[in-house]
Amino acid sequence: PLHNIKPLATIHDRLNAALHLALDSLLHTTNAERGSIYIAAGGKTDELQLIATSDPSAAAIQSFSTRLPTTVGIAGNVYTTGISVNQAAAANNTTEKFKTSGVLCMPLIPQNAPDPIGVIQLTNKLK
Repeated sequence: PLHNIKPLATIHDRLNAALHLALDSLLHTTNAERGSIYIAAGGKTDELQLIATSDPSAAAIQSFSTRLPTTVGIAGNVYTTGISVNQAAAANNTTEKFKTSGVLCMPLIPQNAPDPIGVIQLTNKLK
């Protein structure tokens, strides 16, 4: 739980720690191998920004500055429609070494809000 987070220097650090704790909990609960949290970039509705990931690679850490258009991919579709996707055989991303066998992507919709503010995407590796 959140009370286990040690005192950190800034609100940003605390939010980052809480997001990673939530993502780790989701990964454990669903037995997924990787996960990412994307939010609407700067309040825009046409871009998603990666804000938390379980991917340990340096490329993933650098990708926090990249933004995804909401018009492409599973995450963009889930954000745009507000409908979860559970795909057993997901298309492989040829730019990544991690070939996926399944994707679960869910919209992040605050209570009493009509639209998503982001998405959570969980993936499993192709065996």
